[in-house]
Amino acid sequence: MASQGERTRRRAALAVVAACVVALSYGVDGVQADAPDPKVQTTTGTIVTNADGSHTLTIRGQWQWTTHHGDCNQNGRAIGYAVDWFDPHQPGNHVTTLNGSSIDVGAASATKWNPADNLVHGTPPANDSTDPTQWSGGCGTYDPSLGYNTGTWGPISHTFDPTVAGPYRVCVVLYDVHAHKTSELTAGGSKRNTDNSSEKNVHTPLGNGCFQVTIAGGTTTTTPTTTTTTPTTTTSATTTTTAPTTTTTPATTTTPTTTTTPAPPRSYTGTPTISASPSPCPENPNQVSAGTSGAGSIHLVSVPPGV
Repeated sequence: MASQGERTRRRAALAVVAACVVALSYGVDGVQADAPDPKVQTTTGTIVTNADGSHTLTIRGQWQWTTHHGDCNQNGRAIGYAVDWFDPHQPGNHVTTLNGSSIDVGAASATKWNPADNLVHGTPPANDSTDPTQWSGGCGTYDPSLGYNTGTWGPISHTFDPTVAGPYRVCVVLYDVHAHKTSELTAGGSKRNTDNSSEKNVHTPLGNGCFQVTIAGGTTTTTPTTTTTTPTTTTSATTTTTAPTTTTTPATTTTPTTTTTPAPPRSYTGTPTISASPSPCPENPNQVSAGTSGAGSIHLVSVPPGV
């Protein structure tokens, strides 16, 4: 039979193990280690066809951090983001694999069309920099009636070469960035910030994932939403001067309307109030309802680079 001293030592050892388990699940400030969920249906995009035939896609959207109770602006936090562009000619930086599909953000190497990009970009108000003393990002606005912060991300742009005409698939990964930590500004790869919405959000309403939006060359559609607004088109002019005459070549910017069309293997369907069904993704066994009405389901998958 164990002595009183041995029993005391065993209880102390068990307490240490329990503390380690809690530390792995929660951040240093006592809140669960996770990142905001994207508000998928708020994602919008514009496509500009350039004179050389390339296409520049600019996107933006919103986020909400329902699991962080309290104002994240008050505890040294900022929200960052990176985008999986699914560019077949410029792959991104690997974040994780869900359901056998890879999530890859930014651009792993430079091309004629885009520089290399492996930065966690700051949300407004933001100053993007690889220097943590210069980088800054916001943490949205705290709503006492909700008990959490909401905010926006973007705008951010990516140019596809002329052979990639669309429609374009994108998804955003959100990051929890703590103050003055250089490693937390790296979006993908082995030294990435792992406190992100694709890896640490098992307890959030949407769960781990990278929720895809499809943007066509004139329309952005969201299923099962049935309302479609006719897109508007604005024409600006770019000027090319050849002495002694000036020729003006119009460039067309198409501002699409928003619906989100799930395109396998990573998709999202739902109305602004989302009822989330359990995900097949084993990283998200505890997915919960994100709204009180509406119909739809969330499929937490990802797609390797490719259109």
